[in-house]
Amino acid sequence: FPVTIGLQAKNIQVYVADKSNFAYIVSQNWGGLMLRQSELVVGEENDFLTVNDTIVATGSANIELVKNLKIKTTIGEDLGLSHRLDVQYLAKNINGSVSSVLSKVKVFVPGGNKLDKVVIGGIDQTKNFVTKSDYGRIVFEGVVNIGVDQPTGLVIEYSSGVARLEDNRLDYRLDILKQAGSGRSEIEWLLEFPTGWKVSGLHPRALSSVNTAAMRDILSSDLTIEASLQRP
Repeated sequence: FPVTIGLQAKNIQVYVADKSNFAYIVSQNWGGLMLRQSELVVGEENDFLTVNDTIVATGSANIELVKNLKIKTTIGEDLGLSHRLDVQYLAKNINGSVSSVLSKVKVFVPGGNKLDKVVIGGIDQTKNFVTKSDYGRIVFEGVVNIGVDQPTGLVIEYSSGVARLEDNRLDYRLDILKQAGSGRSEIEWLLEFPTGWKVSGLHPRALSSVNTAAMRDILSSDLTIEASLQRP
């Protein structure tokens, strides 16, 4: 049904004043709320990502903003966790004369992450991004100038401390939230880990090799990726 599809794709949001009814709406993920970060547990790595964009320039009513995501997480030999987010933007000119648009970008990640580097269109723009806290999470925020009908790349590198294994095992989970009201996005995910580690329990189905697990999907609603890692 169109309404059900709209709710699942977060193109329709619901709010009611009644607390009990609203609790049900939140449990079904129809309210557009970003739940607060869960407590840290040894043996688990609960990762999180959402990329929110807002066009702030005038004359942008006829612009359709499309974005595709590549996400790479690396677990080092020292158990250090590092991440690389590559967002490819395309501003489609539906009926207008603007040559570029300004988009305020907010990237939400778990608390404890540190911004390492930002590159826009091949140019280092780290100094033009700020780190804030919102909804109990870390937010990397800045403005990106996107050329109309010209692909523009945004690369954000960040790190999140050290993975805490339990009995040499780590259960990894990445929750990717789709921005409410946005279109579908292509998504590529890559997890790198030390040679000799074993990976299992991949969901959704992903390809694995000696030291990587990878998958491609379409982000048409919220997406959860899970993998279990065993150190020898």
